[in-house]
Parts: sequence; C-alpha cells; structure tokens
Amino acid sequence: MSDYTYETGETVKFETYEWDRLWWEHANDTESKNRILIIGDSISCGYRPLVNQEVADYVDGIGTSKGLDNTSYITLLNYFMDAFSCYKIIQFNNGLHGWHLSEERYEEYYRRLIAHLVQKCPGAKLVLALTTPVNSGNQKEERNEKIRKRNEIARKIAQEEGLCVNDLHTPISEHPEFFSQDGVHLTQEGYTTLAKQCAELFASL
Repeated sequence: MSDYTYETGETVKFETYEWDRLWWEHANDTESKNRILIIGDSISCGYRPLVNQEVADYVDGIGTSKGLDNTSYITLLNYFMDAFSCYKIIQFNNGLHGWHLSEERYEEYYRRLIAHLVQKCPGAKLVLALTTPVNSGNQKEERNEKIRKRNEIARKIAQEEGLCVNDLHTPISEHPEFFSQDGVHLTQEGYTTLAKQCAELFASL
C-alpha cells in the first residue's frame, strides 16, 4: 500500500499529502445486487477488494486521508453516495488521520459524521469499524494510545446509538507479522484476515 501516505511527523489540519480513493464496483449495474459501502483510510483500500470477493453484494469504497474536521468530508460523502439511492450496509472508520484533533474534538466530529450518514441513508445498517494499530516509528506508543482512545469513543457511540462494532484492531494487534515494512499498512495475509472478518459480519446483518 505504498501508494498511500501516512503522516509520521508533527501534523496540522492538513497532512503533507492529502488523497482520496473512490471506487464504485460495477457502477453500471444498478439493479442486480445490493451494495455495501466501506468508508475508511488506506487500510480499507487494502481489504475492500477482498471483501468484494467474499460477499454476494457489490462493495464500494471511499478511502481518504481527510481528518474528521475537514470541511470537504461531508461534501465527499454526498458526492459519492448520490450515485446510488442507498446502501444495504455502511461501514465507517476514521482513526489514522487527523492527529491534530483532541479526543473531545474527535468525538464531536465523529458524531457529526455518523449523524450525517444516518440521515443520508436511513435504511442502511451502520457498522463502526475500529482503527488498526501501528507498529513502527518514534511516535508508535503515542499513536497507539490515541488509537485506543479513539476506538473507545467509537465503542461508546455504537453502544449509545445501537450500532454494530467491527473490531479490526484486535486481529492485527495480536499478529505483528501482519504488518508490512512501513509498520502501518498490512501484508496480503493481514488484509485477507480483515476481509474475511468483514464478510462474516456483513453476512450476519
């Protein structure tokens, strides 16, 4: 996943390189299958195509480096989701970007994004995916502590709103061999593990 950046130094609102990766699976087929939308970071870009191989539905994807407070985030969601009337399942994750946000501000914007998704596609089953850990860099411990707190926020919101949680953190934290050399992105085995977990969860909803 070297095509995707991960900010390793001190960050402000915008990272050195900002990116979006949008993928509509078989966009010309609007009727034969239901659709699942995975919203996340570069990790989601790694496992989304593999989920698509595991499920009967089409799996679309929004991968982005945007922090939750980015004023274009909702604009991006609207642009993408307006292509189809609604989704059967939406999985949302954002935790490896927007490091400048305090836990309080992170929770505020997280809640805002979740509320928007519910309003935009009220018939979809919403899944909150926990953020994967990092395994290298001089900020490793600091970043993983922040990831842990962000995952606690996601769990709290899910419990309050009656939403499903997909714990993508534990399978990776228990298997350091799943990390690629950069200590952030994953090996094929790591992505496959997450894809199978997502597929099993989606099949149960």
